[in-house]
Formats: sequence, C-alpha cells, structure tokens
Amino acid sequence: KLDPTKRHRKEDLDKLGAKREGAAARSVLAQVEAGNAPAAQLPPETRMYCLRGVDGMTPHINGEVYWQPWVSSQRATDAEKSGSQYDLRFS
Repeated sequence: KLDPTKRHRKEDLDKLGAKREGAAARSVLAQVEAGNAPAAQLPPETRMYCLRGVDGMTPHINGEVYWQPWVSSQRATDAEKSGSQYDLRFS
C-alpha cells in the first residue's frame, strides 16, 4: 500500500497490481504461510507468573546494585550492621 500523503510515479502504481512470480515469490509465499500457522498451545502443567509491580524485575532506581545486611531467619534487614559495604537507604 502506498502512502496517500505522497506523490507517486506511474511505475509505483503499476507495481502494486503486478503479480509476483518465480522461485523468490514462492519462497516468500511459503514463509508467509508458515508465519500464519497457529501457535503451539502451552502444556496444561505449565505455570505462568506475572512479574509486574512489586514482583517485577526492573533494574534499581539509578541502575545501581546495593547490598543490605539480611537476617534470613527474620526475613528482614539487620539494623545492627552498618558500614561502607551496606547501603541502608532502602532498608
């Protein structure tokens, strides 16, 4: 389809109605047919997760990586630890 906001030469208009033939045209047509095939269905045991919002995997605010002193038994930041190796702005 030609852009209706531009001027076109007669040759451009003739190309629109021309039927394409030959091995190259058949190859393109085969690729179009393959692309139009229905997608394979996911198996019923497939589990899908939404990684959006708080569960997202977006990079940090400034693209930085920060370390927090973590207490796994409490599942919380260890407030007693501090120092240059920890960034407590996000605790």
